[in-house]
Amino acid sequence: KCFVLLPVPTSFKLPPPENKQLTFNSTSTMVKTYCVPIDCSEDALRAAALCARMCNEGDIVHLFSSIARTSYHIPKSHHADSRHRALHAAADLFTGKKVDLKLKMDVCTDVRSNITDYLDSVQPDCVFMGSRGLGDIRGVIGSVSQYVLHHYEKGSICILKHSAKEKKEESAPQDEKAEEQAAGAVASPEVKEAAAQSGGLHYFLCVDDSKHAERAAKFMAGHIKETDTLTCFASKEAPPQYYPIIPAMAMEPVAVQWKDNTHYEKELTNTKKEAMEVAEKAKKLVLETVPTLKEEQVVAAFSVDVVGPAKAICQKVDNPDNKIDIVVMGTRGLGLIRRMVLGSVSNEVLHSVEGKPFLVVH
Repeated sequence: KCFVLLPVPTSFKLPPPENKQLTFNSTSTMVKTYCVPIDCSEDALRAAALCARMCNEGDIVHLFSSIARTSYHIPKSHHADSRHRALHAAADLFTGKKVDLKLKMDVCTDVRSNITDYLDSVQPDCVFMGSRGLGDIRGVIGSVSQYVLHHYEKGSICILKHSAKEKKEESAPQDEKAEEQAAGAVASPEVKEAAAQSGGLHYFLCVDDSKHAERAAKFMAGHIKETDTLTCFASKEAPPQYYPIIPAMAMEPVAVQWKDNTHYEKELTNTKKEAMEVAEKAKKLVLETVPTLKEEQVVAAFSVDVVGPAKAICQKVDNPDNKIDIVVMGTRGLGLIRRMVLGSVSNEVLHSVEGKPFLVVH
């Protein structure tokens, strides 16, 4: 077999979509910058649709596509054309939004580092990514999303998680999926309908006493709209009903219940009070920062449970009675276990919650 390596340009000049206004000069001083990495996956278009719903008039939106030089399993021209169509399919979702839309496509050696380099250059306030794209490595979230989450710390990262139904559909034959991806991405009617909406989102902000939670509350204060609603949720672990003692000649501690419930009830009452104070503090911060919001739009809630903060948050989010659109958390809380970037609670919620966008505030 003989392989011929053709020269590949390092960048492409994209003609603007027809009948679409890509730039809009706004006099607003509260202009936000967003970025959506685009490939030919449905997840990328869903991320662009959420960005279109969250952005305001005059904001700057970067749609960026990165192609690896080693992607010769699809012809070069065909691969570039499909990414070109995917970028314009994402741009179509911002029709009528009056944002400053910037499209760019690059060819690189490593897609992950190329995306983070581009993010470092434009420094967006928030990056929107699908949980999985076209990469070969499969985990709870894709390899590119995982890399960006751990390496870009100058802004927030919003990752759209799969639902159980979408995971089942993902088991389609690979040859059919490759053919669809090579043909270029086209937004589904559901994605287009979601992008056409403006605001009306319900945010679920998880807070504690840490500075990271306070930073997440400030982020929400800067991005919430008058048509949105917010729940500030604080969760604490309930105090133990038993205390360990080590009797004489015993190798292991023995759990002994308190002689009466007075001590336990006192500890439980204090824990509930602390949790409510944390939630009320976050609510007050948002309302003071955004005076146009009504008090009923921001709700303070708390939970004190033996299952711990992470499982309590997951139970709230997974409850179908709670209409939650986006889960918002800081990178780290007060937990003792530290990950490279995410704290133990944030990490568990990210990997447990399905079908909800997860926004990590750095």
